[in-house]
Amino acid sequence: MTKKTRKKAPRKKATTKRKATRNATRNARKASKPAAKRPRGRPTRYTPEIAEEILRRIPTESVRRICEDEHLPPATTVHTWVIEDREGFAEQYARAIQLRAMNWAEELIEVARNPQVGEIVTEESKVIVKDGEDGEQTEMPVLERKVVKQDMVAHRRLHVDTLKWALCKMLPKTFGDKLAIGGDPDAPAIKMTDVERGAQIQALLQVAAQRKAEAEGEGDGD
Repeated sequence: MTKKTRKKAPRKKATTKRKATRNATRNARKASKPAAKRPRGRPTRYTPEIAEEILRRIPTESVRRICEDEHLPPATTVHTWVIEDREGFAEQYARAIQLRAMNWAEELIEVARNPQVGEIVTEESKVIVKDGEDGEQTEMPVLERKVVKQDMVAHRRLHVDTLKWALCKMLPKTFGDKLAIGGDPDAPAIKMTDVERGAQIQALLQVAAQRKAEAEGEGDGD
């Protein structure tokens, strides 16, 4: 009599439990790891420290150049502070711009007075005739290079004209060439009526006549 052997079925439940345990362990490891920090962006909030640094550098640097530093806000943010006048920033910004204009005016005079020596390079093509061993002459092109040192007058003129244009646009009342014919708003022209104008002219004529009489009297006494 033969005995029948039964095949053992695969343990599905045990396998499922192992996968669940493995996944739980992996998730626990991920949760224990600290989250990666996001890169910090450039500041946009107004602070007295940032404003002080920007105002301190404006007399010698442009706002665009200053705002290239990563720890400072972009130039558009600084312009917004000026428009909105954050904590009196607009008035301080205007004073810093005035100091920059004064520095440019001094730089303009220095550039105009002091020569700037530079090199001017010229190249000229020439043909040289050489005698060969067999007595035949050969023409060879040669590029002759000349270097002359002299004052860069055109460069200095461009520098001066650029500074003058910038000063006239930044502070037209101080560095502008135009005269206010209609009167300056800060110093308006004096308005007079015809009667007042006639009285003033009469007074000037009387003073002139008196001085003339005094001068004639001194002449007769001599």
